[in-house]
Amino acid sequence: MKIARGGHQKIPRPPKWTLAPVPDWFQVARDFQIDREFLDGRIFGGPGKLFGPAEGGALPILQPGSLSSSAATEETTWRRIMGEDRTTLHDAAVLVVLFAGEITSSGGPELLLVKRRSDAPAHPGEIAFPGGRKHDDDASLLETALREAEEETGLARSHVEVLASMPATRTGGSRYVVTPYLAWANAVGPLAPQESEIESILTVPISHLLDPDVYRIERWFLPRSADRYIEMYFFDIGGETIWGFTARVLHQLLAFLFSD
Repeated sequence: MKIARGGHQKIPRPPKWTLAPVPDWFQVARDFQIDREFLDGRIFGGPGKLFGPAEGGALPILQPGSLSSSAATEETTWRRIMGEDRTTLHDAAVLVVLFAGEITSSGGPELLLVKRRSDAPAHPGEIAFPGGRKHDDDASLLETALREAEEETGLARSHVEVLASMPATRTGGSRYVVTPYLAWANAVGPLAPQESEIESILTVPISHLLDPDVYRIERWFLPRSADRYIEMYFFDIGGETIWGFTARVLHQLLAFLFSD
């Protein structure tokens, strides 16, 4: 079934752009049986997929180099274009939560996303991972991600098993460096959106992200870029468009899971 392009998100597409081909891994990704065993194998057991956990029991880190070469190149290009004056940036974190199919009845893992209110102070109307800016009393960025997810969705941190961190990324529209944490929800209670900032909570099966009518890449030509263009990722789900930072993280996650 063809999925309509949708959403009311304001996308600052430049005058010159074109569609780009999807990566090779996308063509075969739908052949995989995606479950917790598959996920653990990719994170902890896949050859060349992980540069190993840090010493002292720290979380494994999914590095750009452990993704596909195209994802690593895109990340490097984005960082160069946006700049890295760290003293002017703020720290933030998001939680990339996967639920078992037995919980969500989709037959496979689903992702937890939120739609921000149109009058939200940050990223109004956008589809995003639960998360936000690091508070002074947060002991770590992981604490930030867990706290924000609980506040925004009602997901109890006691139900969350954090599997790995992903590369910190400079956002394009605001002065934040955001660290995503990949997690598995063993159980969930009733979820409820935070009234002040969240309009609704969405659960999206990973299998839906692999639909060619859902996922696309656009090549944006930017005069200020030494490379002349940057690849932007889009997922059209249920009448909404996921783009920007959230789509880049989804693209990186899919590349990690399905590329050789």
